[in-house]
Amino acid sequence: MVKQSRFMLVFFAIALLAISFASADIALSNPSALTASVEQGDSVSFTFNVENTNDIPVLVSFANSTTSGITSTLPTALIVANNTTSNSLTVTFYTNLASTSVGERTIALTANGNDSHSSTLSFNINVTKSPITEICGTAYTSENITFDDVDDDLDFEWRPFDDVELTINSINNNVDKDIKFDISILFYQNGKRTSDSKIAEDTNDLVSDNFKIKGEDNDDVKLNFQVAGDAKEGSYDAYVKVKGSTGCYAKKVATVNINKDSNSVIVKDVTGPVSSSCGETIDISVDVANIGSSDEDQVKVLLYNRELGVNLYKEILNLNEGDTAATTFSFTVPQNALERNYKFTVSTEFEYDDKNDKYDSESDSEDDFVYALGLSGNCIDPSKPTISAQLDSSAVVGDNLVIAVTFKNNGNISTSAIIAPEDYESWAELVSVEPATITAGRAESKTVYITLKPTEAGQKIFNLNVIYNGKSTDQQVTVSVEANSNWTSSMKEQFGDFGAYLIIGIAVLVALIILVLIIKVLVSLVRKH
Repeated sequence: MVKQSRFMLVFFAIALLAISFASADIALSNPSALTASVEQGDSVSFTFNVENTNDIPVLVSFANSTTSGITSTLPTALIVANNTTSNSLTVTFYTNLASTSVGERTIALTANGNDSHSSTLSFNINVTKSPITEICGTAYTSENITFDDVDDDLDFEWRPFDDVELTINSINNNVDKDIKFDISILFYQNGKRTSDSKIAEDTNDLVSDNFKIKGEDNDDVKLNFQVAGDAKEGSYDAYVKVKGSTGCYAKKVATVNINKDSNSVIVKDVTGPVSSSCGETIDISVDVANIGSSDEDQVKVLLYNRELGVNLYKEILNLNEGDTAATTFSFTVPQNALERNYKFTVSTEFEYDDKNDKYDSESDSEDDFVYALGLSGNCIDPSKPTISAQLDSSAVVGDNLVIAVTFKNNGNISTSAIIAPEDYESWAELVSVEPATITAGRAESKTVYITLKPTEAGQKIFNLNVIYNGKSTDQQVTVSVEANSNWTSSMKEQFGDFGAYLIIGIAVLVALIILVLIIKVLVSLVRKH
């Protein structure tokens, strides 16, 4: 009886285990895709989940069918809990530039459970020809020549007529001798080479010839070019090619997007003088370009500078997609302009609405052109002070002559000034300048008193030098000096102070001698009588 019970227990346990194995099941589910295209030398990845619909955990491992020229990285084995779905798993298939042939193939991925159950997904991979096989051919090598990444100041988002600077970083010459390399950038779309003229205005700018790199050294190369005006909107694969005597190396560096708005007209270039003078007539030539995807019936071009009062516009008719046009502005520089640098804004308006006679769009500020013009010469400074002088005393030889000089500040800010007389030395002596410096507020007048002592009579001229705010101006002053009617002053005028006093002294001495003789004669006569 006991033996029978034991037998029945073992029987039921085996049956239960058999039922468990029989009901165990796994499935590969939710693949990210089942079909993909990949260029020779590139890789492609798929994601998927593993479902365990069994009531017990299952250890799952992975395998895939082999195919020539393609290798893979499979997920590591994992335990999937009962009645659960795993987190996202990834399988990656790698192709080789040289050994992976072009064409379609199917690779089966199998998930195997430790309970002898399995599930399979089939991935269809289409290997396409890599442009690198066309770019380098049999000269391709990844050992003698390499380079790092490529920087673009516009982040590979381009528009027609954009100025692009590409920096190819660390081109490595891996051999022990100096090599000259030709470096170029090429563009492909849908696996086909795009004509350089459809990408760059000057195709020569896409190449740097005979760039020398020392043995076992590296260097950066910059390629600067302007996007073609008729570049077509779309995405392009950009490849860099480095070719030298030791082989050729190329790789895809970026996907470039050329973008166009429906309506967009920009200022492409502005030419004109960089310097001028007041009163001169200026001619400025403006080139505009339609970088939108629509033709423009009418475009307005505007030239503006508030300080010089310039607010002009010209209209251009029928500017089609990708076209450029030129117009010229002329204006005369105001005579009273300040001598300094000026910035002009050149902008556009477009998308003309003929029904309402207005433009629905205008250029963004980042597309406006800033034109600089420097002014110097022939300018009337509106901040130049007004200087006036008048006689504030008599003008007589030997006497102090006082001239009141009035300084009026015409500037917008407070101004300090120094006023000094010049070119007076031949006919007068300087006594004083009071005050030595002045400060005048906006529209304020200040007076400086200049005292001279004339030494000659006649019509006299001297100069006032006025220094203000780092600038200088001169003004002539004319004064009529009279001779002194006093005989002493006349003598001083003729003989100078020392000569005049010497003569006066001698005359006094002679007079005293004569007076003494007269007194002696008179005394003698009195005694005789």
